[in-house]
Amino acid sequence: MFDPKFEEGFALYIIWARPRSGAMRTLAAGGFSAMAAAWEAVQGDCPTEELTLQHRARVLRSRPPLL
Repeated sequence: MFDPKFEEGFALYIIWARPRSGAMRTLAAGGFSAMAAAWEAVQGDCPTEELTLQHRARVLRSRPPLL
């Protein structure tokens, strides 16, 4: 299993996928620029799941399920 290491104080952004049933899963994590690009890339990968881009407790973007 990959165990990424981030510098202390690093602003970590996470893209979550939430299915209609079951647990949320992390699609990507990293800095803002990388997650802004990843946000566009993952839109078609999870059509039945709600997607959120989050920094700490703040949700920056969300998208409801497409199907």
